[in-house]
Amino acid sequence: MIFEEVLEEMGCAYKIVDGGSQAIMELIAAPHAYSCVVLDIYMERLDGVETGHIVRRLNQDIPIIMITGDQKKETEDKARCVGLSDFLLKPLSHEQIVTAVDRALQIAAPRKGVLAKHA
Repeated sequence: MIFEEVLEEMGCAYKIVDGGSQAIMELIAAPHAYSCVVLDIYMERLDGVETGHIVRRLNQDIPIIMITGDQKKETEDKARCVGLSDFLLKPLSHEQIVTAVDRALQIAAPRKGVLAKHA
């Protein structure tokens, strides 16, 4: 996964989970362990938007980066209602990821880890 490669290059601690439910369980178990959450719009059971809304209820301030291959405007609009720090379209470039993660980590101080959904 390109996110893993970039996060390692950036020296970020991160945890990859297998879907929205696991991401939520991680945030409940360790509410202050992560500085950023990365979600894909299309995930099994809970999609990225539903997961994002639950993440927002758990933590109003945590930056959320949403990724998708769906280029429809309505998909982006629906995702942005969650309150995103970034919305990225696949395929993702190294530079896009670095910029989005840097921006998110600047919002979330002190620097901790990144919670990402395995795509």
